[in-house]
Amino acid sequence: MTRAVVRLKDIADKTGREEEAVVGYEKALDLKHASYRTLEYCNLRLGQILARKPGQLDKAMYYLRQVLLRHHSVHHEEAAIAAVQVLEINGKRDEALVTIRKGLTHHPDSQKLQELLKRFEADPGK
Repeated sequence: MTRAVVRLKDIADKTGREEEAVVGYEKALDLKHASYRTLEYCNLRLGQILARKPGQLDKAMYYLRQVLLRHHSVHHEEAAIAAVQVLEINGKRDEALVTIRKGLTHHPDSQKLQELLKRFEADPGK
């Protein structure tokens, strides 16, 4: 049941119905029988969706940090990348760089995190 709800919210987001997706993911977080993997995925998706909305940095980062706290999460690397993007867009390059480095401690083979680190180090003043 929970997976079906989450899939429907994925579809809602992909078809431009972001508000419906946000409400659905938030409701899924309240379900008592949801697996950790599902809860982490909902947190990740909420962070990604809210990151696209003006003025939602704090809320987006709250949800992404819920995933980042669980280093063993299958969604950890993706959450780190999303957090870096949110932080950079909002002018928080130093925090983004810290997030990249922490992400690499848990995912040293992550090509995307390595690329982000190279880009940040190549242009530190941006």
